[in-house]
Amino acid sequence: RQSMGRNQGSGSKRGRDEKDWKEMYKDRVWGNECLKVWEAIPEGVRERFEGLIVRIVGDLEGDRAGKGRKKAKIEEKAQDKVDVSQSDVLITLEGANVVTPRGKWKISLTMDYRMIMELKGKQLVIKKKNIRRILQLPHINARDRILALEISEPVQVGKSKYRIIVLKFGGKASPIAKWHNLKDINPQALEFKGRPDDDVLANYWDGITPIKPRKDFFASADSKSAITCTVKANTGALYPLKEGLFYLGKPLVFLARQDFEEIRANRGGSAIGAYFDLSVECEGKVYEFGMISKRQNGSIQGYVSKISQLRLKEEASQQ
Repeated sequence: RQSMGRNQGSGSKRGRDEKDWKEMYKDRVWGNECLKVWEAIPEGVRERFEGLIVRIVGDLEGDRAGKGRKKAKIEEKAQDKVDVSQSDVLITLEGANVVTPRGKWKISLTMDYRMIMELKGKQLVIKKKNIRRILQLPHINARDRILALEISEPVQVGKSKYRIIVLKFGGKASPIAKWHNLKDINPQALEFKGRPDDDVLANYWDGITPIKPRKDFFASADSKSAITCTVKANTGALYPLKEGLFYLGKPLVFLARQDFEEIRANRGGSAIGAYFDLSVECEGKVYEFGMISKRQNGSIQGYVSKISQLRLKEEASQQ
């Protein structure tokens, strides 16, 4: 009772005048319920419970206001949805196979370098200025192709946020890209018309050169651009690239070479000598890529050596 009295003086929501709460909230469903409880308490002892009921009333009103604010935010997000004129669209891909965030998305590429993704009422907008890098890679299964876009501002779908958008294209699948407004297209852009969809998406962004694997920098024991490994018990594909390391799995990770502080291959694994680990310290955090087959040891050691040589050259050029 005394603490409630102090709260009244502070202007808190729980400090409402105890005499008028019944009048203020009588039209609320929960207000009527509180009033029923209040009237059920014998008159001689009501005062002992009045502070508690006022507190409950304040909490209920606060919850109601909070839900109202949340609803307003949802409505505001819905209003932020981009309305794209068909005259602004250069290319559309219906039913593009997006790995993250998963689904068959409709993708529209606009004249002003925006990628608009739509699926079941959801809309994501990727602007050119927010693209950090684009990776165009062969899938480790040697049939499909991967395109990954790393972005500076994550997009949110449900409760998950994504900093890397990954699309998969079938090796023998027919192109699904449709071109629009050809008379307004820069002639240089037309050279990609009719090319595979990953080529179209990778080269659409004027001024951004897609990162691709280089056989002279890394090739696995079976001449692939990636090796199988695990991160936190999840199996995925690791792409050792000149520009850094890309892990296609859970979680998606790209480690830029210029941020490497240390990279080393370690013996490890449950079967002694059958597997080893690759450890990378990057921006103060250590990343472990485990369960790499010993068949890949020579390829990984060669990659580590080339990374070290590049670092020495870059440090020498800065002196």
